[in-house]
Amino acid sequence: MATRRSLTKRDFDATVKRLNISEQAAEMARRVLVSNEQQSTVAAAYSVTISAVSHQVGRVWRAYVESLEIPPGHEKITAVLPADKAEIVRTWERDSRRTR
Repeated sequence: MATRRSLTKRDFDATVKRLNISEQAAEMARRVLVSNEQQSTVAAAYSVTISAVSHQVGRVWRAYVESLEIPPGHEKITAVLPADKAEIVRTWERDSRRTR
């Protein structure tokens, strides 16, 4: 049997703030992750497939897990840089990991 994923309302709200997600998608994920409703129940309530609910739950869960891996005071970014500048950023990242 699969382990049931759940979040506190506080963790859920903090995670959703960082995502570009519609209100409906966030509400579907909230009902599963915070209120512990079955995905099939949520899917029926919104007239969507269980797969659609599962996708939104997965998006929020992955963002939550990723946030646990980023220490306080740090931020994850994505950037396109020239190779020499990218190497500087990689060096900063390595140095940051050593000092945590």
